[in-house]
Amino acid sequence: MRRLAGDPADVPPIETSPYLSDLTPAVGRMVMQLQTELARRNITTWLAPTITSAEGVLSVWYGLVARTDGSRIWWYRPRPSERGYPLCTFAISAKTAAKRLAADYIEALARPVPVWSPVPGLWQVQPYAAHGAALPDPN
Repeated sequence: MRRLAGDPADVPPIETSPYLSDLTPAVGRMVMQLQTELARRNITTWLAPTITSAEGVLSVWYGLVARTDGSRIWWYRPRPSERGYPLCTFAISAKTAAKRLAADYIEALARPVPVWSPVPGLWQVQPYAAHGAALPDPN
């Protein structure tokens, strides 16, 4: 784990991923900036392995995954568009993306998530609160 220079003491340290070295420098910088901004909002992320070094994939929550090519960050919002289709959105800066992802994160926490059932081969869908955790305060 490491702290970025200039981070206040209350910002949790970022866990460096072994996949970070697989990314191009621009993508790696954008991933680290986004992770830092989300950590400032108390949102833990996980850098997923990718097929290409030109794209970073950051898992925020079940079904909420941000991707970056080093110049922009895009993701699918938890709720569909007005027409009922998946809504893909993007941001140019990590700070703006983190602000909007934080709002989407709270919305995603309210959705049910699949949980492995004791019956082999079955998945059950349970709300986040069923796991014994309360929804975070958006402020």
